[in-house]
Amino acid sequence: MSRLGVFRCLVSMAALVASAPMCLAQSSYGPITYSQPYKWSGLYVGFQGGYGWSHVDAISGPYGGPYNQSYDYWSSGFFGGAHLGYNWQYGHYLVGLEADIDASNFSTKSTGTLGYVRETRIDWQSSLRARAGWISGPWLFYGTGGVAFSQATTSASLAGALSPFAISGERHWGWTIGTGFERAITKDTTLSLEYRYTDFGKATIYNASANSQSESSFETHQIRGGISFRF
Repeated sequence: MSRLGVFRCLVSMAALVASAPMCLAQSSYGPITYSQPYKWSGLYVGFQGGYGWSHVDAISGPYGGPYNQSYDYWSSGFFGGAHLGYNWQYGHYLVGLEADIDASNFSTKSTGTLGYVRETRIDWQSSLRARAGWISGPWLFYGTGGVAFSQATTSASLAGALSPFAISGERHWGWTIGTGFERAITKDTTLSLEYRYTDFGKATIYNASANSQSESSFETHQIRGGISFRF
C-alpha cells in the first residue's frame, strides 16, 4: 500500500473513533446506565426455618441416698418462626438489630447412669441480637450475636414405665453467636443462610414428690434459612 493509502486509512479510522460517541448518543438504546447499590437500611420482617442439633448435659438426684444420675445425649429436629429487624448502612458497612422466635420439635430420650429415663423437649426458642456486616452489591456478609431464650420440658421415668414420675417446664437463657450471608433478589426482598451456635445455660428443677433436684444445660447448632421483606 502506498503512503497515500496508509494516510487515508488512518484518517478514516480517526473519523470513525471520533464519531462513535455521537452515534451511541443517538442510538435507540440511549446512554449506558449503572444500577444503584442495594439499599439495606431500614425496617424488615420475615420468616425463617431450618434444622439443628441439641446437646443435653444433666444430673439429677439424689436417688436412694447420696446417689446422683447423669445424662449426656444429643437430639435433633426442625424449627420455624418469624423475625423483625432494623439495619443502618454506612457505605459498604452495615450494623443492625434483629429479634426472632421459633417453634421447634427438638425431642429425645436418654437412659441415665442409674437406669432412669429422661426426656427433653424444646418447645420454643428466641433471641435478640446485634448484626454487623460488609456489603458487596446485592450481597451482605455478616456476623451476629446476642442473648437467647428457650422453653424446655423435661420428664423423668422408670425404665419401662408408661408415664413419667416427674415432669417440669423451665425457661433457659444464654447467649448465641453466628455468621451468614444475605442476597437481594428484588428491590424489597432478600434471602439468607446462616449458621448459629447457642448456649442456653443451666436451669435447676426441684421436684418435691420425687424428692429430687435436676440441673440441666443444653446447647444447639443450627442451620437457618430465611426470607425478609423490607419497607
